Amino acid sequence: MIDNNNLVMCCFCGESTNFDLAVQIEIKPSLISEETQVVYCHSKYIDKVLHKNVPRHPDLISNE
Repeated sequence: MIDNNNLVMCCFCGESTNFDLAVQIEIKPSLISEETQVVYCHSKYIDKVLHKNVPRHPDLISNE
């Protein structure tokens, strides 16, 4: 059962995903900025958008 209060929106497809399963992406506008923005996505999209030569953390390998 998925708790609707625990859902976040995937920044790539716009669909909901459970917070506990989502990949959190922290965006820092510049190296000198102290502020960040956090977005979430399904793990399968990380594999699709990163170049194949970029190493992945084992937890980021798509399991959806």
